[in-house]
Amino acid sequence: MRPSFLSSWAIVLLMVATMVRIAGAADWTVAEERWFELTLAGQSCGSMHSLEETDGQQIRTTRSMQMRLSRGETSVAISTQSVFIESKRGEPIEGSIRQDMGGSPAETTFRFARDGENWKVTITDSAGKREKVLPNDGWLTPAAAENYVLERMTAGAREINYRSIDLETGLELPSYSMKRKGTGHANIDHEPTPRMIPVNIWTVIDSLQKIEITERFAQDGVLVESVASLGIGELKTRLTSKERAIEASQKTGAEILVKSFVPAKRRLFGVMEMSKLRLRVTTKENELAEFPSVGGQRVKRVGPNELEVEIDADRGSTPVGDEATSTAFISRSQLIDGSDPAVRAILEKALPKDRSYPPRERAEVLRKATDRALPNKNLASAFASAAEAAKSRGGDCSEHAVLLAALLREAGIPARVAAGLVYADRFAGEKNVWAWHVWTQALVPMEGGGGLEWVDYDATLPTRFHAAHLCVAVGALEAGATDPMWTSTLSLIGNLSILDLRDDDARSPSAPAAAETTNAPQESPTR
Repeated sequence: MRPSFLSSWAIVLLMVATMVRIAGAADWTVAEERWFELTLAGQSCGSMHSLEETDGQQIRTTRSMQMRLSRGETSVAISTQSVFIESKRGEPIEGSIRQDMGGSPAETTFRFARDGENWKVTITDSAGKREKVLPNDGWLTPAAAENYVLERMTAGAREINYRSIDLETGLELPSYSMKRKGTGHANIDHEPTPRMIPVNIWTVIDSLQKIEITERFAQDGVLVESVASLGIGELKTRLTSKERAIEASQKTGAEILVKSFVPAKRRLFGVMEMSKLRLRVTTKENELAEFPSVGGQRVKRVGPNELEVEIDADRGSTPVGDEATSTAFISRSQLIDGSDPAVRAILEKALPKDRSYPPRERAEVLRKATDRALPNKNLASAFASAAEAAKSRGGDCSEHAVLLAALLREAGIPARVAAGLVYADRFAGEKNVWAWHVWTQALVPMEGGGGLEWVDYDATLPTRFHAAHLCVAVGALEAGATDPMWTSTLSLIGNLSILDLRDDDARSPSAPAAAETTNAPQESPTR
């Protein structure tokens, strides 16, 4: 089986799975099984297990990933497992995705049924049931995609293009582009006698992450190695033995928090009171994708790898497309579920029964309530849900963001999550850095009337928001911790330079003494 590794590597941004079994035929026969060792920056950090089984009529594909990474002085274990059942003809039947980000494991199931020319998918998770319609327009199920790739390789193709379903990103249908680059050799050490074997080298890019992956395949089409080069080091998946893979999953991997920081060119003074800021953002390698003009942020492209960003903490952005009417920003989901009693208790304590006062005021009340409800600022989990955060009374920026989003939605205010970087003059032993961070945006009426606008709310701060926030992605987080919104940030880690464009006198060390106070977030920006 040729598993898709990119979705699991995206979890690096968020920081031993139990096998998920879906109801179906009783007798499954193993058709193929592979074990892989995961490394980041040359350090073992986890394992991958891929399994393909059949009962004669159906094919079941299971992929399990376990990873342990360091965030400062804290070690975090995370795991995911996806299971997909399809017919021999490549028709989808059912599937599941199980995620454990350091809290309670969360599971989502998917059941497929014909809906005319399309597929109707019933999605069930802790927030209940919902339906989504997928077009039946040529995308492939996991086993069918593997067979297609193998057939094209065997036929001598030098380029392979296809679309396949990805449960880990919430039923996305990414496109894959594979190009053959040549031949080489790879070391095989999982057999009784280690040896060098000839391999075919391919590059792979998918439409979600858009990061070029180099993959080496044995002559029979078995994937031997997959490598992605990022700013914090190489992400590598290498075929190995079961014993070595399990051993790798028990090791503490590379530190990713401090390594992901972007050093500031100069110190920013008075950040907590800062309402406006202009930044120039560049990439060290590759073209820089467009950042969204959302909330207080406006973006202008200067060059292929350069953007100018203007942030005004006192303004918002008007909704685009169907954002004002979309149910995605008001519905309950696995991570953003306000129905849990612990979340409801925070809501009822923060807001009186009469909630007729303006939504902007309600949003600010809930922002402050979120901060009070999570007094234990820590890095113990990679990405806990709003309910888990409310129960544990702690977490980092992501837990603050999803809890606030859940409270807002329960109060009738559409909300989404924003991901990016925030400036800190001191954090995790470093000075004057931009650190990965997550906050919340609420869709509220404009001051003075005139419609709705997305306004930024950061529940980790003593004030609503300040201008030293750089947003790179926003989303409703319908797919949880592996939502597609995170994939856009993967290529940016370790690859950014951020320059303050304010006038020199605004950056002067002669700024008021009050600016000397620590501006670091109260929790840890980690994404």
